[in-house]
Amino acid sequence: MKTSAMLFVLSLLATTLLNGQSFKWEPEKPQPGQEITITYQPSDEWPEIAEMEILAINLTEKTPVLDELIIQNKNGVFEFTYTPKHEQALVFIFLSDEKKDDNNSSGYTIPLYDETGTPLPGAYSSMAHFYMLFTHHFRMRVSKEIQLEYFKKELQYHPEAYLNPAFFKFYMHVAKRAELPEFDGQAKEFMEKYHESAIEDEEVGTTLIWLYNLLNKADKVAELKEQLIQNFPKGSTAFGAQMEKFYPSKDSLTLVSMYPDLVNWPPLPDIDNTDFLHTKMADLYVSNSQEKFYEYANRISSIISQAHFFNNTAWKLVGDDIYKEAQNLGFAKELSVKSLELLEKHYADQGNKQPLLPSRYFLDGKKSEIAMFNDTYALIAYKEGDAKTALKHQKLHKEIKGLNEADANERMAVYLEAAGEHEDLLKHLEEAYEKDKITDRIKELYLTYYGKKHGTEKAKAKLAELDKASEVKMRESLIAKLIDEEAPLFNLKDLDYNEVFLESLKGKTVILDFWATWCGPCIMSFPGMQLAVDHYKDDPNVAFLFINTWERDKNLREKLQKFIDDKNYTFQVLIDDDTKVVEKYKVEGIPTKFVIGPDGNIRFKSVGYQADKNKALKEMQIMVELANEPIVKTGMLMD
Repeated sequence: MKTSAMLFVLSLLATTLLNGQSFKWEPEKPQPGQEITITYQPSDEWPEIAEMEILAINLTEKTPVLDELIIQNKNGVFEFTYTPKHEQALVFIFLSDEKKDDNNSSGYTIPLYDETGTPLPGAYSSMAHFYMLFTHHFRMRVSKEIQLEYFKKELQYHPEAYLNPAFFKFYMHVAKRAELPEFDGQAKEFMEKYHESAIEDEEVGTTLIWLYNLLNKADKVAELKEQLIQNFPKGSTAFGAQMEKFYPSKDSLTLVSMYPDLVNWPPLPDIDNTDFLHTKMADLYVSNSQEKFYEYANRISSIISQAHFFNNTAWKLVGDDIYKEAQNLGFAKELSVKSLELLEKHYADQGNKQPLLPSRYFLDGKKSEIAMFNDTYALIAYKEGDAKTALKHQKLHKEIKGLNEADANERMAVYLEAAGEHEDLLKHLEEAYEKDKITDRIKELYLTYYGKKHGTEKAKAKLAELDKASEVKMRESLIAKLIDEEAPLFNLKDLDYNEVFLESLKGKTVILDFWATWCGPCIMSFPGMQLAVDHYKDDPNVAFLFINTWERDKNLREKLQKFIDDKNYTFQVLIDDDTKVVEKYKVEGIPTKFVIGPDGNIRFKSVGYQADKNKALKEMQIMVELANEPIVKTGMLMD
């Protein structure tokens, strides 16, 4: 990938060349409303196609606008004209059924200019804003370094921009993450300039609150919030404060009393917030009043949100597990059927597509949701004693999702066994092993049914062979992920206020696990992590540190202690309350784990979680083993 600086030079030359692809436009410095002629020539690796889909994304510092175009091939070149619909910048992405060219996740960008040939205010910051908030719609991921380059480019042409609250908030977020040297000075200048007006202008005030949070000035946050709530009793700060009370509450009287005021808040909250209010209220009545449940659930404005809510509720009612008892099987089935009907209704109308979501990705979403909703219906049918129907719906899930989910593979196996389809069961089990997506139950079934066909001893030998192959594959995969980077030093306090220094653990293998109680994948990873902690509990050379981060609560220590106690976890929890450690380790999402070798260098960085707790343990064992070996033995090359 070319450097960001080079991308800008190429952009200014009105041409981009990358991996043999060519993107050119005329005029060189287009102005708003001016027709642009664009020529795109795919690389030689691109298959020859008669036409191509082009995503033309019009950028502003608010929500972009998407145009979808179909362009014909003219002797290997795609040429078209386009007139911008907004006045700041354009991004282009090229698609066919076989390939996507998004310029290494940066898109092909064209800033717009004024009559003097200067980029318009917001031309480059709108690109940075797009990269921060909207690229997920296009399955792109842009680094903070590129985001920062676009912000800097904006400041190069319009240095006054960083004193604009709308620009400042996003720029400073990236500047803080990138540890920009001038961050502190610019933050101070902004605070001094707007300190007096903060309580009179809520947009400025909320930007300052955001900045104080970034700087971990909790006292300033509390003080300014209180002033804004007093001055704007029906403003966004007051609404947020009420939602902070409503969101975690489980008291029905509190929720019922707060709901009317929140749902009618002037101006009306956005759809996501209002739909959340409706679902929270519907949840109150799921177990005791179907009439009240539907009263609130039917207020959900988005068809797809309502479909998901019904499916999620049905999944909970059926026990959210193949072995747990269902709470209300009849109501679960009713909701599951409704969710499938709503899903079909949503995708039957292209008008329900999010304006920024490409049509092809809209239809991809349909497949994924059909699989998920049929997974729910299959579990309900199985618990009703109808294995054949369960199998029918689970096969649809498998057809769409493949064998990439170990728990879904287990459900499929159980349904096949219950339906008496033992030949297909054995075939399915072998496929699951081939994909290395297995559970303990899958192992048991494999041993049983392979044993019936070939004998118990051969089954045990075969199982051992498959387990060994899985371990070899895992080891090879982990060796390929080995890194050798100095681990940033830190000191944090645990739940008992004891200070823990990473430096004091040098000579040991240290596992850092960054997590939060609100993070579902973090919580799902903990059974496997507890197995790992138990496995190494008597090994003085291995230490686990569970670093709680990105979590603010007045009684955070008590909350974390209760969480650990309730789950019977034996984790040493440290609190990264100012988020300095998570920033030092450049964590972008949780759970993220680091394995640090005895020499104090990071050997592994692992993002996400392993659902199979036994497999998670095996993975941790291999990482610890590799972290203790000299680099030359694991196949890495010394610098």
